[in-house]
Amino acid sequence: MSQNDPRPPSEPVINSGSVEAQDLPLELPAATVSTVFEQGGGEIAASDGRLTLSIPDRAFDAPTRIEVQPLSQTTATGYEMLGRWRVTAHPEGSPRAAAQPNRPIKFALAFGSGQLQGLLAPGQRFIRLDEETGEWEPLPTDVDLENEVASTDLEHLSEIGYESAPTLSGAGRVEAANVELHAGAALTRFRSKCRPGPVGWRPSSR
Repeated sequence: MSQNDPRPPSEPVINSGSVEAQDLPLELPAATVSTVFEQGGGEIAASDGRLTLSIPDRAFDAPTRIEVQPLSQTTATGYEMLGRWRVTAHPEGSPRAAAQPNRPIKFALAFGSGQLQGLLAPGQRFIRLDEETGEWEPLPTDVDLENEVASTDLEHLSEIGYESAPTLSGAGRVEAANVELHAGAALTRFRSKCRPGPVGWRPSSR
């Protein structure tokens, strides 16, 4: 920068009208994917490429638009959440009217062993958010370890999560204890060696 330049030293000098993408570290939100399904059914995949929905024939009475929106992961049930999506449906042309399928929709997610570091592969499961109670409900999940695909059938579309149980390693720990009065006395047993006494007397401790 020359001494006659009126701009302050902190202002960058851009010599061209283009800016490299690496100079702008922007994090864009995942896009919502939507598809209109007729009576014949079909498939729709989330924009992150992980979750796939298989719509059966005659799942809806009229042409219906299904939307899949990836959401940020959160801690829901104490398991490790690996994915979260909002799945909604409404009749085409009526975005304010919600629709639910007449037949179960299959949700499938392909997982890799690299995504399960410190997690139990058989402990993977889908969960669904109950809008009325605000609680997450576990869903019956089929985990195909050979093909690395987890799937479940869902009859009510809402917010969907995918999680796995952590592996247990190291020393055990007490996660809960009941110390209320009505629980009764607490007993602890352990072995203790006592040296023999005189004249064959054998002391003991309880």
